[in-house]
Amino acid sequence: HGVKFRDCIAYEAVETAFWWDPEPKSGTLDTLYQRCVAAKCLRGDANVAGFAAFRGRGNRMRNCVAVGIQSRFDTIGAFQWPGAVDEGLWDEASNLIAHNNEGPGIRFWSNSSFRHHIDPGSAFFNNDGVGILHGAYGNIVTYDGISTFGNRKPDTRFHARTPADAKQRQEWTNSDLGQILIEMNIGNDSR
Repeated sequence: HGVKFRDCIAYEAVETAFWWDPEPKSGTLDTLYQRCVAAKCLRGDANVAGFAAFRGRGNRMRNCVAVGIQSRFDTIGAFQWPGAVDEGLWDEASNLIAHNNEGPGIRFWSNSSFRHHIDPGSAFFNNDGVGILHGAYGNIVTYDGISTFGNRKPDTRFHARTPADAKQRQEWTNSDLGQILIEMNIGNDSR
């Protein structure tokens, strides 16, 4: 589709500020969010995110900020990768800033055998929930050059394991993850 959102600000939105319809499993979206701000998104009857990273190929999110998002605790993040199977693979997610939100700064909740990246320059801080809520049952994500700090709950809450058939594992490199809470076994064995 090639839809591009550049230099956009959504303020006091009553729903999720930035989203695009999910594409069917085999589809390509080529959506770009660049230098966008979601500020003070209000919770009405539905839960809200600043940015919803729906499925589709060729999507990029860079230099975006989510602040004051009024989501319910742990059910949706300021940056939200919703639950799906082998979906939501974004080509780039870098320099994402989430602060002073009611819920998690980022909520990655997907089951996927594809490698996902949350790349350098991202910071999740002073949120009323956790900085990063990483979960579902199994996925492969690289968090590189990010930081979480000053969040009310643990800065990083890890609640997923790498799929048994994965050749690659979770990677947390060059990152300051603050206080970490791990709630499941990581990897294939149950030791």
